[in-house]
Amino acid sequence: LDKDFLMLIKSGLIPVHLLGWKTIYELYLEEIKFNNKSMTYFLVSDEYNLSESQVRRIVKFMND
Repeated sequence: LDKDFLMLIKSGLIPVHLLGWKTIYELYLEEIKFNNKSMTYFLVSDEYNLSESQVRRIVKFMND
């Protein structure tokens, strides 16, 4: 993580849960290089013990 991102979290401008979302999104970006979207959602949700719909919402939020 870069210093600026951590500074924004510490200052309270970015909620702490977005740190987790960032990690999930980074795995999504890696997996999408090798798999289709459906498989990527499945793999990421399995890795983080989330539902596929939760992963879809996180990816949508991070893309927006």
